[in-house]
Amino acid sequence: MDEASLSTLQNEIAEIEQKLAIKKRKLEEAQAALEKQTADTTTTHELFSENTSQASLIEIGNHSPPEIKIALFRSLFKGRDDIYAKRFESRKSGKSGYQPACWNEWVRGICEKPRTRCGSCTQRSFEPVTDDVIRNHLMGSMVMGVYPLLPNETCHFLAIDFDKETWREDARAFMDTRPEIGLNSIKQMMKPNPGIRNQLFCQALMSRSLRRLK
Repeated sequence: MDEASLSTLQNEIAEIEQKLAIKKRKLEEAQAALEKQTADTTTTHELFSENTSQASLIEIGNHSPPEIKIALFRSLFKGRDDIYAKRFESRKSGKSGYQPACWNEWVRGICEKPRTRCGSCTQRSFEPVTDDVIRNHLMGSMVMGVYPLLPNETCHFLAIDFDKETWREDARAFMDTRPEIGLNSIKQMMKPNPGIRNQLFCQALMSRSLRRLK
């Protein structure tokens, strides 16, 4: 290799090393930003035990144990414990929806689907909500649905969508009146469609008549 070729090679190596240094700096900046974001998303929640009325303050973040995350889910999305819905999707028709999770579904000699619809079946045995069910939902192995309306016609939470042209004004007006009826709120921006969804958590059980207020 002559002197000119060697000089060219050295220049190329120096240029590559400079690019690597820039990439390394960007990577370090991205990691620092991610750590800050993770720290910012750590929140404090009140988790109520089933056997006590006292609430304990627990910091919950991405690295919290699964048991804590499950307890948070159950404390926020409290509905009926004796039944839950499971999402289905037909491979043949592509139809999707939710139906109550049943121990006897497709059990030979008991389940008569599709000849008999679930709503007309006398052999239904609903699956209760357990920590394992919620764990599978959070891990994405299945999608569960909550039945928020309790047998006494009260509920612990609502979900309200504001998605018309005036969604910002409507949401702001609702948020201003929310404390008057004893509701806490978590807002979720919905993308790509403009709008907002309010997850409303009642400080006390809400009656059905209140939920139907317009």
